[in-house]
Amino acid sequence: MADSIFPSTWEIPTDYVIRKCRIGFKGGDFKVHDAYGNLVYRIESRSFSSSPRRVVALLDASENPLITSVHLDDGWQAFRGYSWEPHDLLFTVHKSVQSTFRTEIEICMSAENPSDEKPKYVLKGSPFQRSCTMYLGDSIVAQYELPFTFLDLILIEG
Repeated sequence: MADSIFPSTWEIPTDYVIRKCRIGFKGGDFKVHDAYGNLVYRIESRSFSSSPRRVVALLDASENPLITSVHLDDGWQAFRGYSWEPHDLLFTVHKSVQSTFRTEIEICMSAENPSDEKPKYVLKGSPFQRSCTMYLGDSIVAQYELPFTFLDLILIEG
């Protein structure tokens, strides 16, 4: 059979719109929509008064849990579904550089066997420019830039 003309992995950029929504006294959850306005994901956060841990869940459009992340003293741990079990650990996140002008975060994928080397992603960002870039080695795998701010619009019009 001839090789397919389509690549096995698509490298087409995808745009998402993230909106913060407040529902009652629940706080600030987020909804993620695709470029056509369809709800794709929901991000729900909770904190428990009996525990210092903060929990954030990524849900699909049908509200099925995809990833639950738990804030710990030294970073975050992300688990499959609503699980907190060690065998469901997907990745851990730690700040490697924190300064006024620059933030750098390491994302280490979980391995079934601790001796296995798994990819390590690095997220580099600037709080003042409200932008960040995710790298795997030297390759950019994701990027976010705030298109305009209110001040930018005033300066463009003026």
